[in-house]
Amino acid sequence: MMAGELFVVAVVALATLGGVAAVMLAYPEMFVIFRLAGVAYLALVGIQLWQSRGAMAVTQDASKSDSMTRTSLQLRA
Repeated sequence: MMAGELFVVAVVALATLGGVAAVMLAYPEMFVIFRLAGVAYLALVGIQLWQSRGAMAVTQDASKSDSMTRTSLQLRA
């Protein structure tokens, strides 16, 4: 598991233990704050992805041929 995924799972687990749903029902303003924070985070990630201009794109050299076939890939999974 990647570090980001592990972090999110930990946050969700801690939020569940902390009774976030009960707090959100008691204080609707908190829900709005969390929602706006989520929107800001997604906007930030989107802007970073847009500015990266494919820096993380995986390219495949056309001169190389893969020795793996579809069948062998399915058997490995």
